This record gives sequence, C-alpha cells and structure tokens, in this order.
Amino acid sequence: MAIREQARIRGVLNLTLLGEGGAVLERRRIDNLITRAGRQLLAELLTGAHEAIASSLELAAGLGDNAPSIDDSALESESMRVPAVSQGVEYDDAEQAIIARIHATLPEGEAHALVEAGIFVTPIGGAPATLFNRATFPVINKGANMSVAVTWEITL
Repeated sequence: MAIREQARIRGVLNLTLLGEGGAVLERRRIDNLITRAGRQLLAELLTGAHEAIASSLELAAGLGDNAPSIDDSALESESMRVPAVSQGVEYDDAEQAIIARIHATLPEGEAHALVEAGIFVTPIGGAPATLFNRATFPVINKGANMSVAVTWEITL
C-alpha cells in the first residue's frame, strides 16, 4: 500500500480581553486564513530562499469586516500595529502536527474597536512585510484601561 500524506496548514487566533489588574473579561478562539503570500513565505523558507528569514513579526488589528481572502496583502482598515514574538514550536502528539505560536499584546492606553487582525512578517534584507494570515471576528471593544492578549497558533 502506498503511503499518502496530505499536508495541511491552519491557523487559530486566540484573543483574551483583559481588564484592570489582568482580569479576564472575554476569550475568543477564531479560525483564520493563511494568505497566498504567507504560504509562499513558508515554501521559500523550506527551500532556503534568503528572503524567507524573518527579521520581525508584528500583529496588526483594525476595523475591516470584509471576509478574509487568500489574496489579501494588507488589513482592510488597519488601526494599530504592535511587535509580536515567537513563543516557540512544539510537536503535538494527539494532532500529530507541529504547532508554532506567536504572541502580542495590544496594550492599555487607547480605546479601540477591533474586528480584524493579521500577522506581518518582515524578511531580512529590506523586503516589504508580508501579511501571513488574516482573521475577522465580531467586534471587540477595547477600552483605554484594557489590553488584549493575542496568540496565533499555526499548525502544520
């Protein structure tokens, strides 16, 4: 019998709205779309293309509510962008998959209504940032004294 493997990449956005003192006000788990450019970036990394090596990761959020498209290259209506960091990569025995996690915090200080988010990867060498993935969701009203913890799980 021939071995048949089917590679599937998927992303999940975890949003946690935090109030004063870090109290959890709301949690959401949202499937997201990996863009064509994000998939290309992974393929370039696999084949050793220099441009695929990331020099920075950023989380962007905004107000665009059009459904995500494989051809998205930007958020529809970006209102904020913050640095993101890798939380590492692990093997999940139950899923038989690799899970990479990226984390960012939308800090206290400004009120924002948010309905979309995406991760931007900037390659070494000055190439423009790539929108790796994008998600839309029902509005989150972040008050000035609230923060939003964001973790993106990318499963391969």
